[in-house]
Amino acid sequence: MKKKNQATKMAASAEIGPEEPIRQAMETLRSENIQLRRELVCRMSATFQLILSMVDLGRARVEDSKALRVFESIANKVYAISFVHGEIVRSQRLDHIEMAQVIQKLVAYLSQQFAKPEVKWKIRTEEIILNADQAVPLTLALNELISNAFIHGFSGTSSGRIDVILARGKKDMVHVVVRDNGVGMSKDYDVHSPNTFGLRMVRDITDKQLNGKLRVYRRNGTYMKISFRQLESVGSAG
Repeated sequence: MKKKNQATKMAASAEIGPEEPIRQAMETLRSENIQLRRELVCRMSATFQLILSMVDLGRARVEDSKALRVFESIANKVYAISFVHGEIVRSQRLDHIEMAQVIQKLVAYLSQQFAKPEVKWKIRTEEIILNADQAVPLTLALNELISNAFIHGFSGTSSGRIDVILARGKKDMVHVVVRDNGVGMSKDYDVHSPNTFGLRMVRDITDKQLNGKLRVYRRNGTYMKISFRQLESVGSAG
């Protein structure tokens, strides 16, 4: 009987195999990693809600017009990042941010902020997934380009249109276009050495964070295009 029990244990051990403890340890580590990322996302969500509440409260109390413009510019950047974070919360992944959803929310928010109903929108987006390292800087750059079109593109005009395009190119390239049919830039404006903070920020983001290229054209208004190579996924949270 004793020999039979030993044989049974040896058979069970052989069925489990030496790789089973490693597999179990890896599964435990993966489960703990998923839980840690979910907790991090929840903490980030609470922090964002606090920041957004403080921004809205401060914006409501500012009376000086110049200070208000600065405050609103900061608020728009915070809200832009919050739309990316919302996609992270929804998917529970840092490498699966649907940029079409982010762009739709950003455009809807900015159209409310600038309140120019005579300016029409056309959004055309392909299904492109980015990780957080690219989604955040791209959204900040888009916020600046769209805001610039609202503020400067239609001064002195009663109507117009802004197009926002997100498209996939060859060899993992991503192209983002913001164009308007407004008054356009003055002929003496140097698009290669911009003197405005917003456009300098967009160029820096494109060059240093996206490793891409910004092109600016005068085409019946203003045409701005960001091109960069999409990074591979870096992992998931579940």
